[in-house]
Amino acid sequence: MDGEISKRKGNINFKMAIRNNNITNGIKSSAVLGWRIETNWANIFIVFLVKCSKPFSVALLLSAMYMITSGPGATIYDLSWAIIGVCLWGFIQSATELYSYAIVGEREWFRNIKNIITAPTPLYVYLLGRTSLWIPVGLLNFIVILSISNYSLNLGLNINSIEKVKMVLFLLLGFIPVVSLGMFVAGISLVIPRFSEGVAFGVTGVLYLISGSIIKTDMLPTILKNISEALPFTHWIEIIRYTMFPYFRINPAPYSEFFITSIIFCLVTNYLYFFLLRYARKSGKIDLASMY
Repeated sequence: MDGEISKRKGNINFKMAIRNNNITNGIKSSAVLGWRIETNWANIFIVFLVKCSKPFSVALLLSAMYMITSGPGATIYDLSWAIIGVCLWGFIQSATELYSYAIVGEREWFRNIKNIITAPTPLYVYLLGRTSLWIPVGLLNFIVILSISNYSLNLGLNINSIEKVKMVLFLLLGFIPVVSLGMFVAGISLVIPRFSEGVAFGVTGVLYLISGSIIKTDMLPTILKNISEALPFTHWIEIIRYTMFPYFRINPAPYSEFFITSIIFCLVTNYLYFFLLRYARKSGKIDLASMY
């Protein structure tokens, strides 16, 4: 009896070791694969040179736009408010686009998604690594746009005035709902057989307007304002503004609102992802290639 129990425990530990090893190796392998696919196997210096061109042009465009349209009556508060929103939205935009493109690419272009789903590594884990490029791309956008805007618009950003620990902590915590949103977009892409790559633009386009990144929530209608308050991104952006600029610290940061909305948002979006994945498998839409 003792021998059988020990054997069963050994088998369980062996299976857990295999499962953990699959997850670890799956994230590493899919991250390398995602990097190479999205960068077209180019040299890393060339990749970052190209990736820098977009945030650099965005920063110059924003600087010129605000200097021209705001006029002499513009305040540092208003400019910084908008710039931080634009900088942080780069993370959300990059993540959702990559999650959608990952599904479209594996199903429509490479015709490989059935093999990925039936592999020992879960699709969820594969997507985490496959789309991980959004983190360095988002950081690049954040640093370049903020640096150029601070220099050209005189935002008054000072390293000594930044609450560095809180900023880094909540910047990382904000990545959790961003990933959940990406998984939700991936789930939608699984069940839409045609033009599903436009899902990311539609979802982020709507959220961009109501999340307090470019339009203040006080200016929104009551219904949209309530929806905005239920989104973790609204409070995430406000917290980052709070930690970076002293003149945003008049009111307390919405820490509790961020945690509550993040938990609810992550539970709902992840449930929808798994529901849509099961539905796609049952309905045969997993490998339904339908693009021209």
